[in-house]
Amino acid sequence: MLAGFGHRDDGGCATGRAHYVIRRTLPGGVLPTFIRMTSAVMSVGLRGDNRREQIHLQILGPLRAWRGGAEVDTGPRQQRCLLALLLAREGRPISVHELIELLWGPGSPPSAVNVIHKYVGVLRRLLEPGLPPRAPGAYLARHGNAYRFTAGPATLDLALFRGLVAEAKERAGRDDLGEALDRAALAGPVRAEVDELTGLLKGNLAKVEQHGKRADSIVKNMLLHSRQGSGEHRPTSINAVVEESLNLAYHGARAERQGFNITLERDFDPGAGDVDLYPQEITRVLLNLISNGFYATVKRAGQANGAYEPVLAAATKNLGDRVEIRIRDNGTGIPAAVKEKLFTPFFTTKPAGEGTGLGLSLSHDIVVKQHAGTIEVTTEPGEYTEFRIVLPRGAASLGEKGEDA
Repeated sequence: MLAGFGHRDDGGCATGRAHYVIRRTLPGGVLPTFIRMTSAVMSVGLRGDNRREQIHLQILGPLRAWRGGAEVDTGPRQQRCLLALLLAREGRPISVHELIELLWGPGSPPSAVNVIHKYVGVLRRLLEPGLPPRAPGAYLARHGNAYRFTAGPATLDLALFRGLVAEAKERAGRDDLGEALDRAALAGPVRAEVDELTGLLKGNLAKVEQHGKRADSIVKNMLLHSRQGSGEHRPTSINAVVEESLNLAYHGARAERQGFNITLERDFDPGAGDVDLYPQEITRVLLNLISNGFYATVKRAGQANGAYEPVLAAATKNLGDRVEIRIRDNGTGIPAAVKEKLFTPFFTTKPAGEGTGLGLSLSHDIVVKQHAGTIEVTTEPGEYTEFRIVLPRGAASLGEKGEDA
């Protein structure tokens, strides 16, 4: 059940109660308008595809698939990433070239095209086991040098979300329910109850739009991070990467928030030297940590009485066969209960539309799995937060082999 639709203790729901009140009190001409308003949001999930064996696919959360009510394995990592990309672009063709770019980046192997076609064939058989090799599938079909996945809201959770968002935007743009009710002659107590219910319904529509925006943000993040590595790994100056990330994050924050200002402190060890890494991936991690630090300082500044000076510090240190990066802010800090879930996928404390809950989880995977490093956090609520990353000198090569530092 979608957030924003509150179940009642009696097993019904707020919209069911609204139907009862209107049937009991309104003239017949008003009833259809109200029913359309109250049922439109919920009916999106009831319009399904007439397929022989119903498929259900989840992309908003861990990628999962069910066929005929039984969960099925979506295959190895690259195949799951391919399926996620196709689902994210549901209804629109995505070229083989773009799939290769998203999955591998510039350093794609010569066999990439064949790998894409192989995985598409496996996915077609997974979704429709009896489908002949060259027959047009009901879900996944080829269009020239591209593939398109087609599914309705009863099949794909993202399609349901997008339908709800479109519905919410359409309803929010007009007030036909309020106009219809204004024309109805209602007694005082009934009018108050109806006004309360219409307010509830409008609030639900607003919440659907909020969660829809977060869903689209999640999909965008999944697309950005679906590839195994961005470009080629190479020896890179760690001080240069941190400096570039600081500048990018600072100017981005200045462009996004009018009047944003913060003191940036640097303490770069000249002996930090080079690390074998994927520069774009580590930059993503640092941008995420620095941007989170900026967000925390802005939040604390809003709670202070003018005596607060926001500061973010970045430091590097040579540890011999490893190198250390520290990002510290004097923002709001992190409560203990939140700290325990910090690297959990889709966990966020930001308002709907501002955070996807993927940034720190993906940062953890990039550091730990892709670069055989470690990432940890120390914090004091109301005082500071510091992230400490340690990377081995041969980080990317060790990550490729699945080895620890």
